[in-house]
Amino acid sequence: MIVSEIWRYPVTSAQGEPVCRSVVTGVGLEGDRGLAIVDIGAGRALTGRRRQPEYDFPVNPEDESGEWDVWSGPAGVWHDSARTQVSILSTTSLAAWPIRRFRPNVLVDGSDEDQLVGRRIAIGSVVLDVMKKIDRCVMVNRPQPEGIERDRSVLRTVMREREGFLGVGALVARPGEMEAGDDLRELGPSPAVVR
Repeated sequence: MIVSEIWRYPVTSAQGEPVCRSVVTGVGLEGDRGLAIVDIGAGRALTGRRRQPEYDFPVNPEDESGEWDVWSGPAGVWHDSARTQVSILSTTSLAAWPIRRFRPNVLVDGSDEDQLVGRRIAIGSVVLDVMKKIDRCVMVNRPQPEGIERDRSVLRTVMREREGFLGVGALVARPGEMEAGDDLRELGPSPAVVR
């Protein structure tokens, strides 16, 4: 697999930006999801969802006015999972959807990123432990910049065809730098993943 694009999202739930290269720190891409807009009166960060640092997902993705499951997210960063500091998505999995719908950090040419779960990989001088498949939520249906309209069929398709997962999440094992055009190299089983 070859890295075709690198993205960072400076303010959580706000428009992202493609970058040619990125420094990757111990908590993810430099400048990625480190900021949030805060409602001072409510004492909560605002996101495309309803609350922070709690996360929520509609029990029925077809009906956002119904019941929602709520869980606590990691502290100090604005990723949805304590097991995701860098997200990776393949061009094959992305299919014809705009990349902004899924907000990955790394888009790789190729397919079947799911097979990376449980593996240690390297991109440039960065080493990552791929921890999990990313479970998708109602956010993928929401409108995005550049004329991307609301589309409820996106999550329906991901649920039906991929059991709700699209892309993989990784933790940083060794900080470094990566850039578009780098190879994604498998290094072996990840010592961070308990089997």
